[in-house]
Amino acid sequence: MNSRNSLLGVVLIPILLIVGLLYTNFSTSTEVWLQVDDHAPIKMNTHFYTVGEFLQEHGIQLGEGDLVIPTEATAITPGMHVKIVRACPIVVEADGGSTNFRMRRATVAEALNKAGVLVKKEDEILVEGGRASLDSPLPACKEVRPKISGWPVPPWHRTLSPIHVEVRRAYPVVLHEGELSRTLEVVSGTVGDVLRKAHVSLGKKDIVRPPITSTVRSGMHIFIRRAIPVTIQADGKSFRFESLANTVGGALAEAGVLIAGEDEVNPPLDSRLVPYQVIKVTRVRTETEIESSLIPFNTIWVPDDNLEIDHTRMEQKGIPGIKKSRYKVVYKDGKLVERVLEETWVEKKPVVEKLAYGRKIVLHHLTLPDGQKITYWRKIRMLATSYTAATSGKPRNHPLFGITRLGWKMRRGIVAVDPRVVNLGGRVYVPGYGFGDVADTGGRILGRRIDLGYDEDDLVYWYKWVDVYLLAPPPPKSRIPWVLPNWPKEH
Repeated sequence: MNSRNSLLGVVLIPILLIVGLLYTNFSTSTEVWLQVDDHAPIKMNTHFYTVGEFLQEHGIQLGEGDLVIPTEATAITPGMHVKIVRACPIVVEADGGSTNFRMRRATVAEALNKAGVLVKKEDEILVEGGRASLDSPLPACKEVRPKISGWPVPPWHRTLSPIHVEVRRAYPVVLHEGELSRTLEVVSGTVGDVLRKAHVSLGKKDIVRPPITSTVRSGMHIFIRRAIPVTIQADGKSFRFESLANTVGGALAEAGVLIAGEDEVNPPLDSRLVPYQVIKVTRVRTETEIESSLIPFNTIWVPDDNLEIDHTRMEQKGIPGIKKSRYKVVYKDGKLVERVLEETWVEKKPVVEKLAYGRKIVLHHLTLPDGQKITYWRKIRMLATSYTAATSGKPRNHPLFGITRLGWKMRRGIVAVDPRVVNLGGRVYVPGYGFGDVADTGGRILGRRIDLGYDEDDLVYWYKWVDVYLLAPPPPKSRIPWVLPNWPKEH
């Protein structure tokens, strides 16, 4: 029995010691969140007091250019977030050599500067095999994710694939075109590639040596023998033509463009042909045109005391005359450019129109809807509107506010007219309004217009055509406007 208890004590005591150590270790650790680049944060524990010690505790080593936030000297606090931004490995290949280094996200220019590589604008830069410019940003690093014993490697132990930057140097070639020569910097390609880069276009008759499919070499000379390219504008068309002639006329004949009569050519036909010039052919045509136009007839108004007022009678019908003109007309490319009057004559004189207007006053009677009878001497079709003292255009503090043209106080039953149509001082009857004293005028009440007056508290808005009856007795004949204006017109 005693030997069994001794054996049990030998087994339990080490186990209790291990459990105690684990408990002590766990209870004294600090929780920290660690994030590497854009990976999700991972919760970890540490027994140390600074960020640097925490990283060493877990075997995390910072490489060249890596950034840790906060710094390694920062004290650990519970729940702290620590972020590591790793620098990318970069390989710069230029001038037959390569430079390896690490740096955080940057532009191509910054990477080349760090590698000590200078580039000219003609040089070609490739990043991961694709063309790039100096201000292009470097791409993000890609991770290599190997697995050990079936377990994924944590982010801080994963390898980053290097970013490859290559500089291809340009070399000179000389391009000869006629009497002109220029040196171009090219990276590689064919003679055709060089011409495209130099924005040199070739005509069908041009000759290039070496051929455009030849591969360029450093110091190569490229020669171009050209036909003369010109642009011909004629007969509403514009086309490119390559000519072997020496003059403008020869180029046009070679292109099949015929010149005849008064046609204009710019530059002149005997001008020396110049590359890329525009040859414009303007077709000229001269014609004579006869133009007829009407001569309006005059209208004479003749009074007739036996014809009732506002009635007219045709005494003589007017007939327009005819005037003819001869013009010299010049067309260029079908467009009128000149029209010169050469002669004008009257082919037929106009005939004067004579209209008789009535001056006979006839009194008429009208029974109103209420049975009342009125006598009127004239009926005029007029456009009726309405107004009050407040809408007449004068402010209330004006000394003439609410005073009509005849000096009366404004009220319902006063109407405003054009005194050249209806005499002031008379009376009228307007269906739907009633009787009105003609005692006012208005700046806009012109022609066949009548403005119906109202008190300010009972204004009714009008805008319609009505028959206006001018009540008897009529004014003296010397004050009667026998022929009325025909505006505004009723539609």
